[in-house]
Amino acid sequence: MKNTFPGGNRWLLAIVTCLSVVFIVNSFLLYVAIATDDGLVDEDYYRKGLFYDKGLEGEKALGWEIGLSFTGGASFAAPARITVEISKLGDAVRDASVAVVLKRPASGRYDRALKLSPSGKAYTAEFEMPLDGLWDIEVTAGKGGSSMVKTFRVRV
Repeated sequence: MKNTFPGGNRWLLAIVTCLSVVFIVNSFLLYVAIATDDGLVDEDYYRKGLFYDKGLEGEKALGWEIGLSFTGGASFAAPARITVEISKLGDAVRDASVAVVLKRPASGRYDRALKLSPSGKAYTAEFEMPLDGLWDIEVTAGKGGSSMVKTFRVRV
């Protein structure tokens, strides 16, 4: 049987080419979605959600106020320094365990945990910042089985 439609093979070639391009682009996007880590999901989000009210009760029981001072950054010659001040009714709280987690809002690749040490009326740590930009500083302070968490957002 003779092809009576002029250019019929060209239409078939155009359809196959378009479908091939769509398949290749979708394959690339699927690869990028699987291979890259956005770091936005907390590993323990369900358990943390279950015990959220318990954390609020701990904060009320402690009655602390947490203040943060941050200096330095990735572009400065001196190391970065975090100072956390904890007070209750205006008096400094001593003998608390204080930990800090530095988190990038866009990626979990550069997250790091710091253990702060007492320094006078505050708790301090010095460290090297890997990158400039926005950082979330999550301060966890506790004493006697109760703890509280406060998050600060800073631009380095």
